[in-house]
Amino acid sequence: MTRRHYASGVVQFLTDEWISALDHAASAQRSPLSETFVIEYRVQLENDGLFVYQVRFDDDAIAVTTGADSTPTIVLSTDRATALGVATNTVSAQAAFMAGQLRLDGDTMALVRNHEALANLEAIFAGVRSATEY
Repeated sequence: MTRRHYASGVVQFLTDEWISALDHAASAQRSPLSETFVIEYRVQLENDGLFVYQVRFDDDAIAVTTGADSTPTIVLSTDRATALGVATNTVSAQAAFMAGQLRLDGDTMALVRNHEALANLEAIFAGVRSATEY
């Protein structure tokens, strides 16, 4: 895995620059997990495109990459509007899931086991969220 160069500043939501900013924030943290855990996000865009990225907890590190380089533990699939709502905290992931707007596939028990690490992503990515143009 090669880390991209990150230039601080405002980044656009769901772009390679946004992923670089998330990766930069994540790289300053150590993974609290004793297992490899990969979350893959699949966001259906308005133009029929698909934006895919992964958050990987592995070897004491956290990394964020575009694409599907690693086999995911879980996959979260949604449309851009729902992803935007979740990212800006106007829609909870739980509410989106219950409404059928967010799909979860994969090892759900791994999701339960690693819920604290996922909750910590909120704080890790807070700076990026405030510098993101949605």
